[in-house]
Amino acid sequence: MREDERSFNNRHTLMHNVSAQSPWDREHIIAWVRRLAIYGAWALVILFGALFLKRDALKYLEYTPEVYERFWAVRWSLLAHVVPASVALVLAPLQFVDGVRRRWPRVHRATGWIYVACATVSVPAIYRLILVPTCGTCVPPFMVWTTLFLIVTALAVVMAVKGRYDLHRQFMIRSYVLLNGFMFLRLDTHLGFPLGNVAPADRAGVLLWVAWVVPILLTEMWLSWSPQIARGPR
Repeated sequence: MREDERSFNNRHTLMHNVSAQSPWDREHIIAWVRRLAIYGAWALVILFGALFLKRDALKYLEYTPEVYERFWAVRWSLLAHVVPASVALVLAPLQFVDGVRRRWPRVHRATGWIYVACATVSVPAIYRLILVPTCGTCVPPFMVWTTLFLIVTALAVVMAVKGRYDLHRQFMIRSYVLLNGFMFLRLDTHLGFPLGNVAPADRAGVLLWVAWVVPILLTEMWLSWSPQIARGPR
């Protein structure tokens, strides 16, 4: 009886250990879903970013009135915005690659400072472009958007200097999301966002709010809820 009891206990313990290490338990499933969501989001952002650069940003390297259209009078401001912002858009994903940050911290810091420099150069140019009298309802969302981008980017630098790297990462995510607002805005040209009964004269202003408010709200939800979901119930 004792041998049978010991054998039963050993089998029970083995089954319990195998079950605990199963890749299909709740924690592993949540981790996989979270990882797939992150990778999927990155794939879409990089894909749309590449399309945005090709179709909407790099065309301004052709320095002609036909390309610049209504911005020809402020072409230097537009160029001062497009070039550094494009560089920042390309370099920003490197800030979130763990392998680069751990193996080559100097590369991480260098690309980070280049990103900040590009943001610093492009923001004054955006303020100048906002004043182009083409859309009155576009001024408020542009001003708030640009100012918020400058604030979160500056806070990302401050947190890095203070060594508070978790907060640094969060503010860099916010900065990158706001930077991609122009990409989200251009998606309307190709997809056509359903904005209901918005008047044509007001559509541009509404789109400028949607282009950055919706992504930053989703980002705040992710930053707030993702750690709690990953921890699971107590």
